[in-house]
Amino acid sequence: DGTSLGSVRRRRERRLHPHEEEKVMEMMVTRIQLSESNLQGSMPNEISGFMHLQELEVSKNDLTGRLPSGLYNLTNLQKLYLDDNTLRGSISEDFGNMNALEDVFLFGNELGGPLPKSMGNLKKLRRFWASDMFLSGSLPTEIGGLESLKGLYLQNNQLVSNLPSTMGNLVELRDLRMFGNVITGDIPASFRYLVNLEVVYMDSCELRGGLTNDVIRKWRKLSKCVFVLLLWIDVCF
Repeated sequence: DGTSLGSVRRRRERRLHPHEEEKVMEMMVTRIQLSESNLQGSMPNEISGFMHLQELEVSKNDLTGRLPSGLYNLTNLQKLYLDDNTLRGSISEDFGNMNALEDVFLFGNELGGPLPKSMGNLKKLRRFWASDMFLSGSLPTEIGGLESLKGLYLQNNQLVSNLPSTMGNLVELRDLRMFGNVITGDIPASFRYLVNLEVVYMDSCELRGGLTNDVIRKWRKLSKCVFVLLLWIDVCF
């Protein structure tokens, strides 16, 4: 076809354009740690270019605005630390696409709206810390899909819900904190399967009962427990 070996070699040795070099660098980055760095403004949607990013830590800055849609394209991300900023809006249903997530810290922002049902897809999620915000609505039954979850921190939000019986599937759960919400109804019998529970704080909720001796006997690792039920108070240490 008239193509010489020399021309092929020259083509392979072509220098990358600046924008191409930038793309290559993005693909190589696996960790961004910029906590307490006086960052301001909104998170750029171009964050999606960091396709191999495994850890994003931008806690304790002055980030504002909504979570960019590009964030949910980071399917290799394992650790997401966005706590103590001023992020607003809601958590998209696309959150469930980030199925490599292990740790998610969102607390101390101004995020609201319901918890996405898709979060049940996060089979590797170990800690979900979304306290002290404006989350509302009910707990999705899909939360029972978080089979690796060890810590669930939803205290001080605006949730109005019962406790889904599917939470009995969270057999790895060690720390459960949901005080400061309107949690009503009975404690599901399925909670007896939460045999690894060590800490439970459910005070200021409006639970009616269900904390039977059968359930308590299963919680042999429990070190701190505070339930405030509608008809009686039970405090375990």
